[in-house]
Amino acid sequence: MVNSPVLAVPGLNSSDSVKKIVDMIKVYSERNQNVNVYDLEKELRNRPRQAAQALVDLLDTNNKNVQLQAASVLERLSTNPDFSISDSSLKTLIAILRGSKEPEVKASLVRVLGNIGPKNEDVKAAIIENISGDAEAATKRNAIEALAKLAQQEKPEFHRKSTEILVGILRGDDAPSLRKAAAIALSRYHNDPEVAVPALLDALNDNYLLVRTAAVQAIGNYHSGAEAAVPPLLKLLEEEPNEGIRSSCIYTLRTIGIDDQRVVDKFIELLDDPKLGRSIMSYLYYFGDRAAPAVPKLIKMLDSSDRYQRQYACRALGAIGIEAKEALPALEKATRDSDASVRSNAQTAINNISRINGSGSM
Repeated sequence: MVNSPVLAVPGLNSSDSVKKIVDMIKVYSERNQNVNVYDLEKELRNRPRQAAQALVDLLDTNNKNVQLQAASVLERLSTNPDFSISDSSLKTLIAILRGSKEPEVKASLVRVLGNIGPKNEDVKAAIIENISGDAEAATKRNAIEALAKLAQQEKPEFHRKSTEILVGILRGDDAPSLRKAAAIALSRYHNDPEVAVPALLDALNDNYLLVRTAAVQAIGNYHSGAEAAVPPLLKLLEEEPNEGIRSSCIYTLRTIGIDDQRVVDKFIELLDDPKLGRSIMSYLYYFGDRAAPAVPKLIKMLDSSDRYQRQYACRALGAIGIEAKEALPALEKATRDSDASVRSNAQTAINNISRINGSGSM
């Protein structure tokens, strides 16, 4: 079957009213014509409040094509920072969302609510209904993402209920895409670690790689509330065969285990790993003089053919400070490196190592 070509919208004038533009969308949708509505949307973006009201009015129809087109246009317009919607139009939109049987329409309208943000309590309630109800997976996923968007704007004291809902999905939903979406959303609701972190730790054993990865990344956003995650993440770093998730473990461990010597020791152990070594090197300087046992390895890395490895080695040695004094001859040689960044970092490292009690003497 050959798709019909997308047709340009004829007869559009920049002075046309919002009502006329929306009527054009309705006519083309009723005829089921494959029309490029970009120019129409462009004009609607210039009048966001009027456009929102007209499109919500257009949603109130039994014509599936018209409703789907109106919902899609409204979804795209709602990403505009100037988008606004009246309380009455929002009330109508939520009523249509609750009454619609069309998954695509519901999925678009849920995203609109997420883009609107926490305008009132009804917005969050309608989003949650589409997470905990019998909605299609795509609608649920959009609702989870919409809930995560609210976290960026609403007051932290309103996060607890959302966290509990997301934990329920992470622990109990059969669809891996929804568990992944819940973990990602929890990374934004990071105010209740006592509720979220245990569920995220359980998700480290999920059978789906994308869920495990999302859980690892989410834990990193809980910072001081995620100390209990250090041992399982170290175990995952050791046992997980996937390089991507191991890299995520490294980043998260650097974030939540910055004061944990077990993390430093494991990082030093893995410095020679051909796949993870560079990633670990890029973070090693965060640990300061607690990374002193790595000095012999770092000195060897100053002779690496990888300029980034040489650069990171210099930074780590400089952060270690006086405990890295045995590296001074190798660093002096590195000040004549062919790479300017290596030369600069080597000189900085020498200055840091040589600075004892501010005297600058050895």
